[in-house]
Amino acid sequence: QLWQRGPDWLGAKENWPPTPVIIETDELKAETKFTRELFTLAVTGNDMFDELLRKFELRIGAWVA
Repeated sequence: QLWQRGPDWLGAKENWPPTPVIIETDELKAETKFTRELFTLAVTGNDMFDELLRKFELRIGAWVA
């Protein structure tokens, strides 16, 4: 049950460590960097591993079940 619920002290909020307070200063705002990530993927052709997985898909599914 310890694995499913955790230790008793974790359920009591008064035993939790205090949440840190971050004060935004002008210096901190100047250091803040905004990032934008872009991810594209183009798939062309079939991979050998994909073909093997499709070929043995039923066997793997039956073996796991």
